[in-house]
Amino acid sequence: AANGLVYLSREDSVDDPADGTSKFISVNRLTALSEHDGSIAWTSEQRHPSGLGAPGVSGNRIVMMDMQTAYAYDAISGAKLAAVKQANSNGLLTELSRHTPPTLFEGYAYVGGNNDVISLDATTGANRWSSSLRSPVLAYASEWAPAVNASTVYANVAGKLTAYERADGTLRFSVAVPGQGAGSLSKYTLRQVPVLVDENTVLLINQLPEAGKAADNSLTLVDAGKRSVR
Repeated sequence: AANGLVYLSREDSVDDPADGTSKFISVNRLTALSEHDGSIAWTSEQRHPSGLGAPGVSGNRIVMMDMQTAYAYDAISGAKLAAVKQANSNGLLTELSRHTPPTLFEGYAYVGGNNDVISLDATTGANRWSSSLRSPVLAYASEWAPAVNASTVYANVAGKLTAYERADGTLRFSVAVPGQGAGSLSKYTLRQVPVLVDENTVLLINQLPEAGKAADNSLTLVDAGKRSVR
């Protein structure tokens, strides 16, 4: 919610009559509702072969991702401002984060792109930088987003907390933490974003699967100044 509005994204599969082969496509309807009375302020409809991920909102900007492209919207009017393909290691996102939105901070959006962290302009959609998590190409992680402060972007994926320079995506450090490693496919990260407790403390929730057992969960505090688990 922002600007006195609540933003909802709904996805439906429909037949594409223009295709002529009974091909189904995804129709995403991004809707803004009044916090006061629930009335519809605006609706923006987009058709995609793969659908769209969850919308990230900050101030007067909304950013969403499909398998390759970032879409920027005006959060007040619903006007689509840009649609720009983003660079990443695999050439496209292996899986969308349908429940975990991009993180918006000071005019930029930060996206968890499977094996990459992506920074882009929240108005023009222009890619600012894309940095690899350095995981195996097929060991992708979905349903995650980075946390951001004035200097650093943090990604908690595949058993490690990785920090990048916010300005240019340069790798700062990586700390091993309890959780899933990078040894198999489709790593889910509990639809989470690291919590920045203060300038040098990062709180993480981690998934701890054991062979033949249900996943357990834990909380971890990382000292970013000392680059170690507390």
